[in-house]
Amino acid sequence: MNNDSSNTPTTKTIDLFTYLREGIEAKLPPCALARMHAEEAGEVFDEAAWDAAEAEAQAERSRACRRQLIELCKEVLREHSEHPAFLAHEVEQNDISKPTHDSNPIEYEYMIAQLMSDIENGEVPTASALPALLEHKTSTNQLFWRERPVELFTSALHCQRWNDEFADKEAFTARCDNGHRKDAIFHWEFCAPDVVSALESGEWPEGAGCIISTE
Repeated sequence: MNNDSSNTPTTKTIDLFTYLREGIEAKLPPCALARMHAEEAGEVFDEAAWDAAEAEAQAERSRACRRQLIELCKEVLREHSEHPAFLAHEVEQNDISKPTHDSNPIEYEYMIAQLMSDIENGEVPTASALPALLEHKTSTNQLFWRERPVELFTSALHCQRWNDEFADKEAFTARCDNGHRKDAIFHWEFCAPDVVSALESGEWPEGAGCIISTE
């Protein structure tokens, strides 16, 4: 590594993911690899500056991946407008809504790749699959999430965690500013009566709205 400040591991322009890739090959964490490069170049390794730069790079990468995800979701929603709600399901099955993903952009990239693969393989469900996900209690006109099989998730752990938190609990309960119900799990806006209509008819209602949240 040369002494050009733009290439040192302690600057804010650090290419963290170059170190991640190289570190995987060398079986070293990025910080250790950067320290080794600095020592080889006869430089003083500033670990505190590295930590700060690494945190900033991770945060920016995470924000960029989130923006990419939002744009991807919007694009896919336009292409699959007959059943937009299930894009959210595809996102959720990869556990994307969990706070831990804010600091793990590699998981974002994996989720996006998995989502695109599912769509290309025609695995985005239609409205006729709604009864497998939701139970409509006609006596109270409420919607509840059914327990989900492990096949809908990327791991048994995600499946267990989802079922422990949401199975048998009411769906579409969070309120939005526009008065629509917003699913607190999937991060999208949808009118619960339209979902009931889809449950009854097996067809996605025309004009049903879906907005990807940027939060």
